[in-house]
Amino acid sequence: MVAFGGQTEEQYLGPAGNQSVNQTQSIYSHSALYLVVYACETWTVYQRHAKKLNRFHITCLRKLLRISWRDMVPDTEVLRRTKLRIQTMLAKAQLRWASHVVRMQEERLPKRL
Repeated sequence: MVAFGGQTEEQYLGPAGNQSVNQTQSIYSHSALYLVVYACETWTVYQRHAKKLNRFHITCLRKLLRISWRDMVPDTEVLRRTKLRIQTMLAKAQLRWASHVVRMQEERLPKRL
C-alpha cells in the first residue's frame, strides 16, 4: 500500500525507513497513542484495562526502538529511554477534564452530574 507522500508504510515508519527513532517516536506519540487514549478523560480505568494499555504501549515502543524480546531489555529501561508513559497521559487528560468541569457554569449537564 502506498501512503505517506508516495512512500510505503514500511519505508516511512519501518526499520528499513530513513526516519530516525526520535521522528518515529514523535509520530507514534502524536498519532497512534492519541487514537488509543481518545476520550480517556471520561473513562473509568480499571486495573485490567491499564495493564492492557500498558502492554500495547510497551510493545509499540519496543518496535520503535527495534528492541527484540531476545535482547533481554526490561520494560523499565524501554520506558526510561523514551520518556513516554501512558499512565501519565491518562492522568493528565482526566485532570484536564476535571478542571474543565469545575469551571463550567452550574446549569451545564456535566457539572450537574
